[in-house]
Amino acid sequence: MREVSSLINAEVISSKEGKRLGVISQVAFDLSAGRLLGVILGRGAAEKGVRAEDIKTWGPDVVMVEHAEAASRLSEMPELMAARRDPTLPPPQIITEAGQRLGRLGRVFLDSAALKIVRFEISGGAWRDLTEGVLIMPVVSGIIHGPDTIIVPTRAVSRASESSSLRSSVEKAAESVREGAVEGAKRLGEALETGSESLRGSAVDRAKRLGEALETGTESLREGAVEGAKRLGEALETGTESLKKTLNAPLIISDAAAPMEPAEPQVIEVEVAVEEPVKKPAKASKPKATTAKPAAKKTPKAES
Repeated sequence: MREVSSLINAEVISSKEGKRLGVISQVAFDLSAGRLLGVILGRGAAEKGVRAEDIKTWGPDVVMVEHAEAASRLSEMPELMAARRDPTLPPPQIITEAGQRLGRLGRVFLDSAALKIVRFEISGGAWRDLTEGVLIMPVVSGIIHGPDTIIVPTRAVSRASESSSLRSSVEKAAESVREGAVEGAKRLGEALETGSESLRGSAVDRAKRLGEALETGTESLREGAVEGAKRLGEALETGTESLKKTLNAPLIISDAAAPMEPAEPQVIEVEVAVEEPVKKPAKASKPKATTAKPAAKKTPKAES
């Protein structure tokens, strides 16, 4: 079961060529025969049509045909051309054979495997749809599907009204359940908030008590440390005084102790052998030749 409007804006692709043929802008169907006629691609002068029997796959996002030739000009398809509607116009109105206006055409549901229209909804406006629910009509014989108006048999409307009343009752019951759930959730929220407040107060009280206990313990520990340090200081002071007295006491030597005589020095003779250096023989020098100088003649001095 699929809603016809879910096909709008779906792409049409040929499976043999892998070619994009267009995007669905309208779905053509005939409520008189309860039959799907086909889909219309594009808008304006570029509109094309694809017959329902040429569609091989009705996917959630893409509609598949076998060949690209399945998409032809809309003017060549009189059935689709007759079912085409101006998208700016409102949906067709629905009346009974007795002339009673029921509303306008709403959602239409399709069996894509059988290419059949199964049922459709009649909307009486937003307020009536909200308070009384929509009227659901099955596709029955005797429906006239014109371009602007759809005429349905009065007997079919009676059965549809009973079914719609039941649906409306179910919807009202569901609304009551929903309101009850909302109210229950609200009360649960308030209870949780109250419990959270109590828990928060208890946690704050426990934290306060723990802080006081820690503060008391810290104070006791501080006093114990001060007392210990005081006692340690007194002990150190007493020990220092005793050591000072010991160091200042005179050194007493007993008379019975004999003085030690100094030891005589011992002389140790050490003989050191000294080797005389070896004298090298002098080299013989050559005699120098001497030349005898003639003796100077003394001149006798003249007597005065």
